[in-house]
Amino acid sequence: MLESLHDLNKQLAGYGKRLYVIQGHTLLSLEKMCEKWNVKKFFYLLDRDLHSYVIEDAVDTLMKSLNIQVRKFVTILSK
Repeated sequence: MLESLHDLNKQLAGYGKRLYVIQGHTLLSLEKMCEKWNVKKFFYLLDRDLHSYVIEDAVDTLMKSLNIQVRKFVTILSK
């Protein structure tokens, strides 16, 4: 997995971007990074398991408190 993350970071570098991997409590880490990087928009992919609903609501509440616009995406997987 670590090798895959290094490869992804190399690919992103070709576009002038980089990958950040942050360890810690989800909401506290998100809040810290959003403030540090002056985030204005936050995008995420919706998941449909029970735990995901709880974290999505918490993330939405956090982003609203930080005045950050949220955009959610749903994927449709073909069988």
